[in-house]
Amino acid sequence: MLAIKISNGQKEQEFYFDGKTKTIRCQAYKTLALSVTSSGNGARVNIAGSSSATHQLWKLEGDRFVSLHRRYNLEVAGNKD
Repeated sequence: MLAIKISNGQKEQEFYFDGKTKTIRCQAYKTLALSVTSSGNGARVNIAGSSSATHQLWKLEGDRFVSLHRRYNLEVAGNKD
């Protein structure tokens, strides 16, 4: 599960883009990656075991992360989790 929280300096809150696999991974648990799940008119992002499947692939376009799965943008909706 992903949630928006105030930074506490823990590795569980740090993510990085792995340019080789094109996934966004958790610094503390490098085998986990952000994953897009379609739902109705939009999508949700969760964290799952990295498989480099299409729903886990991202690219950086300017200052935005764009999912290669239906070109969803990563954003914080309504400024809350």
